[in-house]
Amino acid sequence: MRDAQQKIARQALTQIKSTPMPGGDREWIDRLNAASIPEFCALLDGVWEHSPWMIARAAHMRPFSDVEDLMAAMWRTVCDADDSRKLALLRAHPDLAGRLAKAGNLSSDSGREQASLGLDRLGDEEYERFSAWNAEYRKRFDFPFIICVRNHTKASIAEAFEQRLANNISSEMQIALDEVRSIAAYRVRDRSRGMNGKLTTHVLDLVRGCPAVGMRIDVVDESGGVLKTFTTNQDGRTEAPALSPAEMREGIFELRFFVGAYFGETAFLDVVPVRFRISSAAESYHVPLLCTPWGYSTYRGS
Repeated sequence: MRDAQQKIARQALTQIKSTPMPGGDREWIDRLNAASIPEFCALLDGVWEHSPWMIARAAHMRPFSDVEDLMAAMWRTVCDADDSRKLALLRAHPDLAGRLAKAGNLSSDSGREQASLGLDRLGDEEYERFSAWNAEYRKRFDFPFIICVRNHTKASIAEAFEQRLANNISSEMQIALDEVRSIAAYRVRDRSRGMNGKLTTHVLDLVRGCPAVGMRIDVVDESGGVLKTFTTNQDGRTEAPALSPAEMREGIFELRFFVGAYFGETAFLDVVPVRFRISSAAESYHVPLLCTPWGYSTYRGS
């Protein structure tokens, strides 16, 4: 039984494709093993949404050999819990793109995760659609729709809503718990490796041989939704990171550089899209643009 549960937990962590920061995981696990129970609980606070009992139980299962062992122990606590505890764990999660997200009143982890897909900034039509799905789902299953947004786009979440509404309560409860496990695995990774990654950019005007001042840049997610819009400053950079450490997540992103508007009507180029993959939210990515009205180049820096 223990081997099977460890295998499940390791599969959840396998979804998280990122390179360990030097010394990060080992140093963090050593600290957890040596910590008092209050400090242990504080270090893992929020990994399981509003469910501190999960962390307190895990504190008595030390020592852990690595992050996977920690995750397996905590998942074993979920598996061993009775149905009322499991239901309480599910009900501790907020609705997706719901009232709390719109008001900015989510937990810090949920807020970052939902904001990474722009679920806190939906238009009126999208918000009403998600509200209807949430209401229908809660009416059917009596707990909120839970999905690990870091593995999805808004489009795939919409598909999952419709598909999962057809499930029976037993199978849907297990699916929801599996999603909670994936969410927790990402949060454990965040805490073990730190959340220091960010996305930055700058633009160089190769005609004038200087930074490009006043160029519009859109930050776009995989579904094509615009997450942010910037205008470059005197250094040809954005005043804030294109994605802050709190907004970083694995996935496909695009920077759209409005080169035509910058150079004027004689420019051959209009909007230059640079589409790329972030494979580790713990790393920093620098994606600059070196451009003329007729051509451009880019590369991945850090």
